[in-house]
Amino acid sequence: MALYDGEGRYAEALRGLGSLSLATDVPAALTLRRLDTSGLIWTPGPPEELGMAPLEALPLEPGSYLLTVRGEGRPPLCYPVHITRGRRWEGGVLALPGALPRGFVYVAPGPFIRGGRPGEQNSRPRETVWLEGFYMAVFPVTVADYCDFLNDLVAAGRGEEAAARCPRTDAGLERRGTPLLERGADGRFSVPAADRWGAWDPAFPVHSVSWYDARAYARWFSAREGLPAELPIEDQWEKAARGVDGRRFPWGDAFDASLAKIASSRPGLPKIEPIGSFPRDRSVYGVRDMAGSMRCWCADPSFDGDPERRPVKGGSYATPERVSRAGARYGSPAESTLPYMGIRLVISAPGACT
Repeated sequence: MALYDGEGRYAEALRGLGSLSLATDVPAALTLRRLDTSGLIWTPGPPEELGMAPLEALPLEPGSYLLTVRGEGRPPLCYPVHITRGRRWEGGVLALPGALPRGFVYVAPGPFIRGGRPGEQNSRPRETVWLEGFYMAVFPVTVADYCDFLNDLVAAGRGEEAAARCPRTDAGLERRGTPLLERGADGRFSVPAADRWGAWDPAFPVHSVSWYDARAYARWFSAREGLPAELPIEDQWEKAARGVDGRRFPWGDAFDASLAKIASSRPGLPKIEPIGSFPRDRSVYGVRDMAGSMRCWCADPSFDGDPERRPVKGGSYATPERVSRAGARYGSPAESTLPYMGIRLVISAPGACT
């Protein structure tokens, strides 16, 4: 630096400092950690107590940070920040949510980097966009969850609809495949003990359901919980998986098959495992199983302008590493019921940011 600025007049400009400004709707204490991005898993460094909000143009060196926001009577909020050279991060007034819906985490409003890098499947252009806040389910919907849905339909006298929405093999769009769940004499559905691939577990992520089935499950969940649940749009899925700094995977930029449930994670034939089996497949918000386990339908009504297809995001037990990248995406016919595609829910969050 001295070579170009012997008198130190341009030291700040050469360092490329940015800044962080953020206010909250209630009094809140702020703790900042800079992420160490040198390893396979990006990890938070030592905490720095910043005092109470608001922050006004706090100088920060370029890098990725995690800000923990603790409002009185509110659950702690994880607020990732990405500072590039000279960037002024201005978060506005952050509305801190009250009690979180059970099984969900809050993804705060603000900018994030979406889109892919060379080699990422069907990725969108890499750009920074603003997204409002929302609640994302920590895990995909399980087979046990889905049985509850089908059995509620049966109890409501909608047995034919329940049978039509049962997970099933994909036999093409012109005919229905073989049901994968057991059904008793009373019409109720249950998790099979085993099939030709091996034992089943109620904690398996549900799969082999169409986009229409997934949306029907979301409507049922909304009515049962009294909450506005839906499938995530692509942007919501992507931000929940990668945070705001454009990383390739939930944990960072590099990949190792031991970190997520994909086709090469274990020796032998790829098989489904219970949700949460790979604890390091976790985003900065605490969302799990997004690089592996089960790909999930997105709510968007078309894929790249094709109204017959819907976006699918995430890796699965049956897919390779390239599919696990957060920027990767795939379009599938809305009626398809593939054994590596399932369901994850979001809940809208009013009063995101002003």
